[in-house]
Amino acid sequence: MFSPMHLLALLSVLFIAGFFSFFLAIPVAWQARGRGYSFVIWFLAVACSLNPFLVLMVLAVMPDARNLRRRSQLRAELEAKLAARPRGLIPFARPLSPGDQSTALPLSARSIGDEETRVP
Repeated sequence: MFSPMHLLALLSVLFIAGFFSFFLAIPVAWQARGRGYSFVIWFLAVACSLNPFLVLMVLAVMPDARNLRRRSQLRAELEAKLAARPRGLIPFARPLSPGDQSTALPLSARSIGDEETRVP
């Protein structure tokens, strides 16, 4: 069925494809590691896939795992601070300072720009 020459050609093509897949898998897995995912899992996913660029696009669409962990940690810290805060104490509003008051002119004061334009 297969001659030894065909078998050797097939094995060499598979070896070259595996070699290139290995070198394409390293940057994708490194990018995944930088985003907080496992290097080994993403390396194996790219090495086993037929299209490593598709796996890179999937990685680009996925949320950053580091930021998700950081957000959940921050949410837990804020919940702890909120639980430790005494209830029922509402801070009173301060009186308005001159800088916080409105600067709108009274209705009687009109500027020149408010008048209609007339052709002489």
